[in-house]
Amino acid sequence: MDTSRDSSNLLDTHNRLIADVLSRFRMLTMLATIQAEGERKNVEPQTVAVTGMSMQMEFEGLHASIKDLLALSRRLKELWLFGKLGQGEGDARIQADKLQADVVRCAELLNAIQETRFAGLAAAAGGKWVPMGRADGAAGEGAAAAAAAAPPPAAPTAPNGAGGAA
Repeated sequence: MDTSRDSSNLLDTHNRLIADVLSRFRMLTMLATIQAEGERKNVEPQTVAVTGMSMQMEFEGLHASIKDLLALSRRLKELWLFGKLGQGEGDARIQADKLQADVVRCAELLNAIQETRFAGLAAAAGGKWVPMGRADGAAGEGAAAAAAAAPPPAAPTAPNGAGGAA
């Protein structure tokens, strides 16, 4: 059997079991409150007996559905551990690797465009652009690191504590 079809069958089984558990729980809740409906008092022995038997059947069905859900969970864990789950996703991995390579290439192109733009701005202002993290920009990095480590210059304050010169 095809792995992708098997995976979709497992997912369909999971969804069916969850829907069954929810519907049975809803039915149990409705049956448990049937005696307190509106103004009617359902205290007749026949009604109580039918409700009790219906609740027992719904509970047994709920129990079976939960057991099936746990068995499905164990099967999924087993398939995941032994590698049979997701084997048909080789194309997806190839696409993910290609996408990652494309993202890296786009980042390189954007960095090159920014570097050219910043170099032009620095040249227009009479300076030199040295990108951080480059080997040829070690001198620029050292100066930038020293400037970052130095405390900011203290603003002159007046004797009364107000900012500005006295």
